[in-house]
Amino acid sequence: MITRVRLTNWRAYERLDLQIGQGTTFIVAANGVGKSSFIEAVRWALDPGGRPGDHVMRRRALDTTVHVELVVGTTEVVVERTLTRKTALATPTAASSATIDGTPVPVDDALRHIADAWSAGTALIHRAGFLIDKTLMADKEPQLEEQLIRLYSLDNLQKAQMEIRPVVKALEDQARALKRGAKAGAAELAQATAAADLAARVAHAAVALVASRRAELSSARAALEASERAARAARRGERWAADMAVLRAGIEAVLGPVAAGTDLAQLLRTAEAGAMAQLQRDIEARAALAERLAALETSLDRLREAGGECPLCRRALNARSRNHAAHAHEQDIAAVLGQLATIEPDLPSSVVDDLGALRRRLVQLGPQPPSPELPADDLDGARNAAAAAERDWANARAAAAVAASKAEDAQALVDELARARDGSELVAIYQQVALLEAADSALAATINEVLETQLGPLSDQVNRRWEALFPDRPGLRLDAQGRIRRTFDDDGGDLPSTVFSSGEKVIANILMRLTTISATTSIPFIWIDEPLEHLDPTARSYVAETLCLLPAADGFAQILVTTYEEGLARQLEERADHAVQLQFLEASPPR
Repeated sequence: MITRVRLTNWRAYERLDLQIGQGTTFIVAANGVGKSSFIEAVRWALDPGGRPGDHVMRRRALDTTVHVELVVGTTEVVVERTLTRKTALATPTAASSATIDGTPVPVDDALRHIADAWSAGTALIHRAGFLIDKTLMADKEPQLEEQLIRLYSLDNLQKAQMEIRPVVKALEDQARALKRGAKAGAAELAQATAAADLAARVAHAAVALVASRRAELSSARAALEASERAARAARRGERWAADMAVLRAGIEAVLGPVAAGTDLAQLLRTAEAGAMAQLQRDIEARAALAERLAALETSLDRLREAGGECPLCRRALNARSRNHAAHAHEQDIAAVLGQLATIEPDLPSSVVDDLGALRRRLVQLGPQPPSPELPADDLDGARNAAAAAERDWANARAAAAVAASKAEDAQALVDELARARDGSELVAIYQQVALLEAADSALAATINEVLETQLGPLSDQVNRRWEALFPDRPGLRLDAQGRIRRTFDDDGGDLPSTVFSSGEKVIANILMRLTTISATTSIPFIWIDEPLEHLDPTARSYVAETLCLLPAADGFAQILVTTYEEGLARQLEERADHAVQLQFLEASPPR
């Protein structure tokens, strides 16, 4: 049962913290204080689909909280829902939390735990556990049938019924289509056949066009590849020509101008060989001159060191002849030095190195690449052509798919018309429909029989309580769909609840829901909003006293009734031999 409710900024309540015990509790307050909104808050907290708007938020409040504590069997469950907004005019945002024995769980899990423990669906708890003006004046209880089906394990039968109905509808649609087709004569069939043939030819032509476009795409791609090869060849030729120009300039820097068409490899080999021969000759000439220079310098030194005779022939020499001989040696030495000076010691070697490097570069450069097959400026055109061919091929495939679909539809129409003229398929469909409808009827009859059988004691219990208050209006009955009616005359005429007076309607709904909850669920409480205001004094006293006795008579742990009749509530509190308590509500002052 519900043991505590805390409200923060809910409608007229700025703060409300209410402990609720067992037995019957009368929530007493003047009209307009907020008795109905108090119950509405608890209903919202326990409703999985609750979606209140900002109208439930207290004026100027930025947050609203509904906190509900329950005892469910041996567990304690807490459910809390909040609405928050940044400004007084902003749209609020909803949030929720729950615990079971102090352990946080999703709110949906907490509500399922409550529903399982009380053997009731959440919708039934929400509708039957909280009776507000809308349900008190209702003409039926739509959740009763669902609860009875669940209670008496008729779910599978109902599921089978639900599965049969769409199949029957589909078969009936197919039968109608076949009957329409059966009216088509030979001319319509011939026309459909001609249309199917035409569609097939169009589809065949579309397939051929796809093949043609595929061949065109292959050709365009081949042309693009050729253009790309030509572009690469052109780039290679340009790089080769630039490298050759640099190489030719290097050759001419060493050898001088080179005529066009000259075999550069042969020219470099010949020049390198000549440079090497010249280098060898220069080496040999330098060696011979160095040897002669050494001999002349030796002779001159010996001549200068000699006394009065020649150091070679030993003939006598006077000063004049010695000076003459020395002068001759000096002239010979000067001549040799002059010849050595004409031979550049490093030039031939550097020329050989330069020519060798140029020759190797020529070998690395290789022969001139062949000219491209296509002009390089055709590449963009080839790319555009390939892209256009790709689009044409894609469009052709799409058109072929559409044509194939139309051809299939046209052939399906021909087949349908042919079958319709045959008639055997229509007979088979009607046979299936008849079998399925018989099964549907049998399932419905079984469900209704079980419900009516099980509903009898429930309906009798409601009627006994009704006749205690209205002995002159007997025969109140309740059907499986939650509809209420009573006997109108001795001939068994029925009077539906739609024509009941307001008081009769309220009492019938209270009795029906009280009996339904106690007989088909383990819901331990029922909260009723203002049940007495629609009743005359006699009915008001009876209903109030009945609600006081319910905890003892029907096993309800908790009955909560809102009312403005403090006097009647106090009388019942004084007379009752079990727990009856009064709680007074006061709204917070307006902001």
